[in-house]
This record gives sequence, structure tokens and C-alpha cells, in this order.
Amino acid sequence: RGTYCAIGTAVGIVGLWAITGNSVHFVAQYQLDDCREAVAQLEFCDVAHSTAENKRDSTRAHEDLVHAAPLLIATFSGGRIATYLSGQAVEQKPFTAGEVARAVVVHESPVSHPLACFCMDNGVLEITTICLESCTDPRIVLPAGTPNDRIRTVSACRVVVADVPRIFVASASESGIVTVWDGAMENMIASIEDGIGTIND
Repeated sequence: RGTYCAIGTAVGIVGLWAITGNSVHFVAQYQLDDCREAVAQLEFCDVAHSTAENKRDSTRAHEDLVHAAPLLIATFSGGRIATYLSGQAVEQKPFTAGEVARAVVVHESPVSHPLACFCMDNGVLEITTICLESCTDPRIVLPAGTPNDRIRTVSACRVVVADVPRIFVASASESGIVTVWDGAMENMIASIEDGIGTIND
């Protein structure tokens, strides 16, 4: 399947190249509509996806490189998240009203499913699974911060409680308050409010 390299620019353009042996091949260039925000982070993710509709009779090497590329996730400085796969760009969006203060992609352990986390300007934390097929994981909305102390960083893990898989979410606010949540019930189960300083990441 080869090796891929992605580069994001300060104006929101994402370029994808394939490295095969001693050769470098341009694969694709992506840009979301009306997006001129800097690309803050890029990461490849080996998420299983159906290739049924990607199987073509074409023998063109370029198409093979496009459809063989793994899922690419981009996070933008203005709070947008996009996924790129098989030549298609899809924006992941928050599902409630409000402005996004910061967007974070995290991988829930131990299965490493990518989660799109939107830290809203009103302090709410929205989490949804980045799915390539039909997805049954719930969307999670947590009152984890406040308008004056918004969420800065997030982590998540999946555990089994009484034979039921659950998602636990840890969030940290800008002032250093750490909270742990049961994502399925959207209830806080622990907090550390004696922060020792501002949290950057």
C-alpha cells in the first residue's frame, strides 16, 4: 500500500503524496469550501472502511494511489475538522448551535477510534465518532466548562461496565479544572478543581 505524506498550509490547503520506492507521486489536493483557516494538525488513521464502491476496472496508477490512501484527518485553527478518503473531503460539524472555540481529535483507547471533539465557546463539549460506515455510537454533549473557562483538551477511553461498553471522557479546562464523565449517561463522575495552573494542551 506504500507510504503517504500529507502537508497542510496556512490557508487551509491539504496536499497528499505517495512515496513508493524512490519515487514521489502527487495524489490529491483538498480544500473545504470557504475555508482559509490554517491547518493545525494532520494525522493518518487506519480505520477499516468498505472498498466495494472503490473497486474499479481502471488500471491507472493514480487512481490506485488515491483509493489505497488511509483515512486522513485535518484539524483547523478556527475549530473545523475534516476527513479525506478516496478522493473525497467530508467536514465533521458540531450538532448543536454555538461557535466552536477549539476542535480536537482524540483516539479512544484501547480501540483507537477517532473522535471529533468540539470545545464550544459556551463551555459545552460535543463529541462524535468519526465514522466511515453507518455509526451507532451516540453523540455526547457534556457541560464540561463555562463561557469563562472553556475546555482546552480532551481524552477518552472505552471500558466495559456490567457487560456494557461505555465511553469515559476526561476534560481539562483552561484554568486547570479536570473532570471525568460517563459519556453514555452524560454524568460527571469525578473532578479535580484545585488546578495548579493554566492548561495549554
